Amino acid sequence: MKSSRFTKNAAKSIPAISTAIITIATLSNIPASHAQTATGYSCVRNWYVSQNGSDRAGGSSTATPWRTLQHADSSGLLRAGDCVNVAPGTYPVTVATYLSHSGNANSPTGYIVYRSTTPRGAKIVASAQNMGDIIDIQGNYVIIDGFEINGGNAGLSRSPFTNGTGLYATGHHFQAVNNLVHDCGGSGIAMGYKDWYWVVGNTAYNNAFFSPYHTSGIAIFEPRAVSFTPTSADTGAVYHIIIKNNVSHNNSERYVRTAHTDGNGIILDDFRNSQASGTPYPYRSLIQSNTVYANGGSGIHLYETDHVTIDSNKAFNNDQDATMVASWRGELYNGFASNNTWTNNQAAATSVTAPTDWRRYNTAVVDAHSGAANVNVVWSNNANIDTRTGARSYFIDDPTRAAAFPKNNPLGRPLSP
Repeated sequence: MKSSRFTKNAAKSIPAISTAIITIATLSNIPASHAQTATGYSCVRNWYVSQNGSDRAGGSSTATPWRTLQHADSSGLLRAGDCVNVAPGTYPVTVATYLSHSGNANSPTGYIVYRSTTPRGAKIVASAQNMGDIIDIQGNYVIIDGFEINGGNAGLSRSPFTNGTGLYATGHHFQAVNNLVHDCGGSGIAMGYKDWYWVVGNTAYNNAFFSPYHTSGIAIFEPRAVSFTPTSADTGAVYHIIIKNNVSHNNSERYVRTAHTDGNGIILDDFRNSQASGTPYPYRSLIQSNTVYANGGSGIHLYETDHVTIDSNKAFNNDQDATMVASWRGELYNGFASNNTWTNNQAAATSVTAPTDWRRYNTAVVDAHSGAANVNVVWSNNANIDTRTGARSYFIDDPTRAAAFPKNNPLGRPLSP
């Protein structure tokens, strides 16, 4: 497999079988040790942006708003504790918006926050053919809250408006919360090369259609430990990376000049840093309470990624890309990945009978390594089913884990062996 960069697929209708996953199991309560979430924020100072504003204005009141997020960053006025309040409206962009200024601490007043004053009412829309990323966050301690980010590719089969990522971050301590990101040629939301990432309460759909870099709905690539001055929120954290309460659907690769490998709902990719520094990411991550469906690739995909807890997620009707030449096709995918714990998840795969269709290999669970390191993987209380056959649905190439796995299916009705 794999990705070298984060960065559409006409929306597929969701087959009727997609609702089966909702009713096949009742999940246990989330363990208290998993109840961590991102740091909240409060605003020390406020700045304002409006579609009727001017980048020559002062920006410090609703009567004198700026016109663009780019000017808010470029003004040189922003500091930790500042909130940039963006009024409802449509904000066309023709080049990437680069946000390079940083906050200074993981505390409620330590971030620079860009927020839509009406949830998803501020709409950032690509308006130039073949532009790259839409919002590119290079600063540290930045929060993006409540925007709609539209890559402009709805209904297009070629000549995309965007082939880059909707919301892309390479700083540390970055939070994407409550955003709607769709129709971007690359990933919807992607982060990489640093640490402390939180993706909470977002929706990503119809992304990854036009990028040659193997992209997905929500993606984190090659995180690394960073140097910073920790706060109590850092030192007390169980997880550095959290992906929680998101919906990611109908993301799929359609780029015709490269083999398809991704288009996943959520992917944690190469946390071993095998393609770069070779220094594995040392901290724990959490993927919790997300819903992923109708993606071209897996629902939740771990590739060369270790020390992750995957808890209480729903994945169904993924692996729809019939041109992805792969026999490892799992709603929940643990590939070349160790020390991961999968608990309380619900996964429903839809396979096909055609002997020449790669989707005949679709399974609810893949746990595979083919000789590479893939140890200490725990599966507990996970529901899995093939909606076509009604049978248990998994591919596990470790004989010990495979022998134990049929015991871990709290389904509401009998299954065939």
